[in-house]
Amino acid sequence: IFLGPNVGPDANLCGVATQGMGVLSLAPDGNVRWTDTELYSRLIVNYQEVVFGPNGNDRQLYFLANNHLRGLRLDGSSVFSITTSGNQPAVGPDGTVYATYAALGAYTPSGTVKWSFLGVINNTATAPDVGTDGVVYFVHNLSTLYAVNPNGTEHWRVVVTDILQDPIVDPLNVMV
Repeated sequence: IFLGPNVGPDANLCGVATQGMGVLSLAPDGNVRWTDTELYSRLIVNYQEVVFGPNGNDRQLYFLANNHLRGLRLDGSSVFSITTSGNQPAVGPDGTVYATYAALGAYTPSGTVKWSFLGVINNTATAPDVGTDGVVYFVHNLSTLYAVNPNGTEHWRVVVTDILQDPIVDPLNVMV
């Protein structure tokens, strides 16, 4: 199973294979730049992407698979690995990494927990998305859309009678 792939800010392709090469980066000509072992521990959701975000003046890649959230530098060196399950992470404009499972977690680019938002949660949540203002959106229990401020407080929530999927914020930060 190949997670990702996605083109990084350095124009190289990054992805995660659950067996074999593991986390990898390919140059635009197809040559392998680097690999890092990713031991298979459970099936991953193969429609997730590798995501990228800032860490000071550098950029990093992030993914959630095999029961952990990982962050790596674009040269392949590992920054952190946090044991968790969940969905594809999202990265805010300030570099905060967000991941959901039974709660929304916020992490620094080095993997330190910033805060956790529980809301009215008694089930799993969808993958998050982040607006240009840093507000994080995710759906819980298939019918509650949450907007969470960059400091971890609830901005608003809407409960509907329909089933909602992963929210996506438009680039103008006008519509979810």
